[in-house]
Amino acid sequence: MARRGAGGGSLWRMGGLCVLSVRAGRACFVGRVRVNVINDSVGKCVGLLVRGPFFTPSAMKLARAFLAMPLLRRPNVLLVTTDQQRADTVAAWQRATGIFPTAHSPNADALAAAGVVFTDAHTSSPVCSLARTSLLLGVTPFVHGTLQNGIVGQLPNVSDAWPTLLKRCGYATALFGKADFGPLPKGGFDVVDLHDGNYNKRGPGRNASHFLETYLVSRTISFIDSLRPGTPFAVHTSFVSPHVPTNWPDGPWGRAYEGKPLPQLDDQRATGEQLPLQDKWLNTNVSHVVSYEAKRDYYVLAAYVDAQLGGLLEYLRRRKQLWQSTLVIYTSDHGCMLGEHGIDQKNTFHDSALRVPLVLSLPGVLPAGAVRGFASTIDIPATIVAAASLFDPTSRYPTLPPEYQGYDLVGPIARGGPSPRTVAAATSYTAFTVVTHRWKLAYYPEQGGGRLWDRLADPGAR
Repeated sequence: MARRGAGGGSLWRMGGLCVLSVRAGRACFVGRVRVNVINDSVGKCVGLLVRGPFFTPSAMKLARAFLAMPLLRRPNVLLVTTDQQRADTVAAWQRATGIFPTAHSPNADALAAAGVVFTDAHTSSPVCSLARTSLLLGVTPFVHGTLQNGIVGQLPNVSDAWPTLLKRCGYATALFGKADFGPLPKGGFDVVDLHDGNYNKRGPGRNASHFLETYLVSRTISFIDSLRPGTPFAVHTSFVSPHVPTNWPDGPWGRAYEGKPLPQLDDQRATGEQLPLQDKWLNTNVSHVVSYEAKRDYYVLAAYVDAQLGGLLEYLRRRKQLWQSTLVIYTSDHGCMLGEHGIDQKNTFHDSALRVPLVLSLPGVLPAGAVRGFASTIDIPATIVAAASLFDPTSRYPTLPPEYQGYDLVGPIARGGPSPRTVAAATSYTAFTVVTHRWKLAYYPEQGGGRLWDRLADPGAR
């Protein structure tokens, strides 16, 4: 029996049998062919069994076929969402869009450096329940029928919620934090610890352990630690910050913006005649002025949430096999206006309410430090299902549930291509908008008309 080193593993020759053994998440070479190996959570070795001597044509052919296949082993999934977080709270997003970075987000930035950040990611709705139901089911609000917070719609096929699909294939699933899934309060997850509407977030003191986000991080880690080795998991950790009120525990994040400017906001005021009818009745105070202190507190709370994301990432990195085999998705349900155009919160089709941070990481599969343009939160269910190999592994393109309206973001980008999405759409109650790189068209049935924005020539009107 002879042994020869091969990148992160070893080549073993036993008579006429050649075995390529590769450690978890490593890359190796067979001749001049680089082989990336995605392993399960326990880091078991993967072997390529090849008849004949080293580096024969058959060995090379097998290595090339192995490299060309989609994910052979199902990765873990960690979906981290926030509530009402603007895209400009992430410095990596600011850099990617040509803005001098002022946001304090070291952990989201580190995740972007290890994966892909999207510069024009849109929510499916600037309203909580609508957006979150779409995030679960992979269809637009007009399809799932939840068109207003607190109103349950009629779903076409609830069995296609992504947690349900993953459970059928051996995943342990869990939801910790805010759900607000409209007709599916528990979302089809195995384990749930819900905190819907718990916006106060604060317990008996200023200690971090008394705050909800800190608890949700601990709850996520304890769930993963409780699993039997080798069990793939899909966890949705759903923070309720930076949604108001802006409470946070004592810690370094409270000083994140001392002596540092906030991201520049468009403070232009819209007159009553300029605002669509829906914006008027959904945002009752259309001349609202948000103080500097309130804006600062919002970004500070986003910095606190970033620190909690960091706790999850640190845990995955400590357990190296988990980091190498976990698809991490970081995003928000929708954005926040912060007084722009005289609107405080959301419920509008301006970019500050529609655009959200979106960062994906899957080491060895997605390119590190990549930047892509368009995406939608409605793509996340399709991305999760496709990455979890719930399709024919011999097919280059995944077959998703026919109801899904989103795109798999991992596959095309892993192959070096652009984002598959070039247009986004969003719904707010009965109104809707369609967005391209240059144009945004909104239609408001209540007034029988709409608005057209040129996103490049008139960015202030966005």
